[in-house]
Amino acid sequence: MKDLRFKPLHRLRSVRLAAVLIAGLVSGCRPAKIEAQYDVVPDTIKSADLPPAKSLVIEFETHNGVAITAALVKTADADLALKAVESGKSPEQAVSAAKYIAMQNGASGKLTTPNNTERTMYSVLFYAKKPTRVTLRTVRK
Repeated sequence: MKDLRFKPLHRLRSVRLAAVLIAGLVSGCRPAKIEAQYDVVPDTIKSADLPPAKSLVIEFETHNGVAITAALVKTADADLALKAVESGKSPEQAVSAAKYIAMQNGASGKLTTPNNTERTMYSVLFYAKKPTRVTLRTVRK
């Protein structure tokens, strides 16, 4: 016959574990490393929105060695750049008009956000002359 004295204790542990997991999700806990892939086609901008962070290091690399331009901007500026391309501006004009924080050209590179006291929403804008696939990796500092 099972001893039922421990059953309430197991329920309490389950409730505590659930509360800790929910609190972590609500408070914005995210994994330290993120990796994603994006298809980039000529004459368009691809935007990669990053998780809010005080500081990030962003690494990018193309799969076929095609040179791309990657620009680090605040997410609000990325939205403006995307709208500018939709209204007829070239990707170069749209990114130049955006207040970019850092920019790199090449088949691979690294962008670093400035250190902030509060979490900030950043995006990376990509464009290329030839179609390619870009792998983006972020690491919190």
